[in-house]
Amino acid sequence: MSDRSILLAACWSMGLTMLLVEGVRPLLPVLAHDLGASPALIGVMVGAFAAVPLFLAIPMGYWIVWTGTGRLSPLAAVGLGGAVLLVALWPTYLGLLLSQLLLGISHLAFAVDTQTTATSVGDPRERVRSLSLYTTFISGGQLVGPLLVGILTDAFGYRVTTALMSILAVPLLFTARHMRPGAGDLTAAAAAPSAADAGGAAPGGRVLVILREPVVWLSILGGFAVIFEMTVRQSFLPLYVEGLGYSSTTWGSLLSVRAAAAMLGRVLIDRLMARAGGQLRLMVAALVVTAVGLGAVPFVSSVAGLFVLSIIVGAAAGLVLPLSMALLAEGVEKDVRGLAVAVRLTGNRVAQLLSPVAVGFIAEVLGIGAAFYAAGAILLLVAAVIGPLGRSDPGSEPAGDRSGQQEQRRV
Repeated sequence: MSDRSILLAACWSMGLTMLLVEGVRPLLPVLAHDLGASPALIGVMVGAFAAVPLFLAIPMGYWIVWTGTGRLSPLAAVGLGGAVLLVALWPTYLGLLLSQLLLGISHLAFAVDTQTTATSVGDPRERVRSLSLYTTFISGGQLVGPLLVGILTDAFGYRVTTALMSILAVPLLFTARHMRPGAGDLTAAAAAPSAADAGGAAPGGRVLVILREPVVWLSILGGFAVIFEMTVRQSFLPLYVEGLGYSSTTWGSLLSVRAAAAMLGRVLIDRLMARAGGQLRLMVAALVVTAVGLGAVPFVSSVAGLFVLSIIVGAAAGLVLPLSMALLAEGVEKDVRGLAVAVRLTGNRVAQLLSPVAVGFIAEVLGIGAAFYAAGAILLLVAAVIGPLGRSDPGSEPAGDRSGQQEQRRV
C-alpha cells in the first residue's frame, strides 16, 4: 500500500473520530447542567475525559512501537461507539461520567495510532504539508460534528441524536485496517528496539531520552496550549451561549466555524511560515492571537461578534497543531516516533484534565466570563515560555537540512 493511501486512512480515521468526539462532548456539560450540576462539578466531569488516558498514553505508545500502526484503532472504534451510545442509554451523572472516561480512552488510542502513522510516512521534506492535511481532516470533523449534533438535538432531542451518532463509529473499523503497515512502513520489526538499544528500551528509559530534546518540549507545550483552548471552549462556550438565550444550533455553529477557520489557516500555512520566519515564530504568534481572542469572549454577546471571535481563534489555533506535530516529527527518530507521540499526547491529556477542572472552579467563584479570562492568560504564559525555549528555531531551517541533521543523532 502506498504512503499516500496509508496517510489518507489515518486522516479519515481521525476525522471521523473528531466528528464524534467534538460533536458529543459539548452536549455533556449541557446535560450535566440540566441535571443540576454546578460549574465546578461540570469541570470535574469534563476533566474525566483525560483522567485515565493521562496514564495510558505512554503504554499505548510502547504498544505501537512494538506492534506497528493500525492495530489499536479497531479496539478504539468499538469503545468510541459504546461511549456515544451510553449518553442515550444512561443519561445520569454516573452514565455521563463513564461516557467521558470511555470517550477519552478511545480518542487517545486513535490519536496515538493515527498521529504515529501520519508522522512516519512520506518524504520528510513534505512533512508539514502532510500534517496540515491530517489536521485539516481533524478540523473537518470538528466542523461537522458540533453543527450536526446541534441541529439534530434541536430537532429530535439528545437521546435520538447520540444513538444515531454512535453508528458513525462503524466505518472506523474499516479505515483502521488500511493503516496496517506493509513493506517499508512502520512495521513491528522496524519499530522494535534492537539489542543495542535494550538499555534505553526499559520502561521510562526511552521516555527520558526523548524528553532531553528541547524540540519535544516545544511540541508538548504547543499541543498543551491548543488542547487547553479547545477544552475550555467545548466546556464553557455552550453554557455561555445558552446563558445568552441562544439555541444548541447556535453554539454548534460557533464551534463549527472555529474548525472551518482552522482549515483555512492550514491551507495558508506554508505562506504564513515563510512570512513569519519559521515554524516556531509562527507558532508563538498564533498562540498570542488565540489567547487574546479567547479572553475577549465575555466582552461579546451578539451572535455576529461571537462568530468573528470564533474565526479569529480558529484560524490562529489551527496553525499551532500541525506546527507542534511537525516539530516533534523532525526532532526524533522514526523508530521511537510512536513513543514520542505518546509523550506529547500525555501533555495534551494534562491540558484536558486541568483546564476544565481549574477553569470550572474559577467559573464557580467568579462566573463563566472569568473562565475565558483565565484561559487566555494561561495561553499567553505558554507563548512566553516557548519563545525563549526555542531561541534556536528549528522551523527556520529548510526541512531537508533538518532531516539530514537527524541522521547524525539517535534519540
